[in-house]
Amino acid sequence: MNVLLVYATYSNSTYSAAEIASTELKDAGHTVEIVLARETKPEQLQAADLVILASPSWDYFGDQGQPHEDYLVFNKTMADTTFPDKKFAILGLGDSTYTYFCGAVEHLQATVEKLQGKLIVESLKIDQYYINEVTATQQIKEWARNVSSTLQQS
Repeated sequence: MNVLLVYATYSNSTYSAAEIASTELKDAGHTVEIVLARETKPEQLQAADLVILASPSWDYFGDQGQPHEDYLVFNKTMADTTFPDKKFAILGLGDSTYTYFCGAVEHLQATVEKLQGKLIVESLKIDQYYINEVTATQQIKEWARNVSSTLQQS
């Protein structure tokens, strides 16, 4: 199946997480394209069997738990488009010591709802990626295998 993995990152941790998920999905026989959120076009979402949205959570304009600011561009680009029943999954990175742990996930879930897509698995929330890289890598691999399995069953 064709997977589009849309990401945004500040410190490259979300890109690293996206690469781990991509490798697992490719190993399961899927084709994966990784693109920056700000560069994503509606045609790319339309062509994909599954869209994964990945973002860190951030303090943006004094508001904690926001997705990366590139998702503002993504949302604007997709504003007049819907993808009824398009399959989505969400990967979020955050820090549980902050007020809103992985708050970006909730924002991305709202984006999926607005696009009329459907989440096929529970969203993954990774805590302190660089501090817990070994554990985070294992969590991402397990989640990606679950995404693959669910995608193949649907």
